[in-house]
Amino acid sequence: MINSSTPNDSSAIFDISFDSQLIDVEAVVNKVIEFVDAKKIDVNHFGLRLVLFEALTNAAKHGNLFNKALRVSISIKVVGNELYIIISDEGHGFDWKSCLNKTEQPEDMPGGRGLLIFKAYGYHPSYNEKGNVLTLCKNLLDQEE
Repeated sequence: MINSSTPNDSSAIFDISFDSQLIDVEAVVNKVIEFVDAKKIDVNHFGLRLVLFEALTNAAKHGNLFNKALRVSISIKVVGNELYIIISDEGHGFDWKSCLNKTEQPEDMPGGRGLLIFKAYGYHPSYNEKGNVLTLCKNLLDQEE
């Protein structure tokens, strides 16, 4: 189940949450793209879709272990020329400090590419201490994707 709202608070532009099911990820990504278009936020759609699919899938799969009782939430806000995407899950978090400075993915690993994808499309990742809240920051004036 997907719940969304557009609060009156100008700093939190868009909020949506969903059960930790892969089937909901595409619908959430599509809602975000519709919202970005409606608000005329100038961002590369391919890069945004790829980043959202990766981050939301990671939250549902690794964070909440596909537990339908646990929710994944996403909030979007624009502050000046910066787009902020905040994705949270209800899981135990992970050791993000050991992964944050990765510059390449080992060839023999099928996963572990999320941070590389975020950075490749100009989304700068940061985490809360626990590792279950991801904040992606994108400078909207930097469109070299």
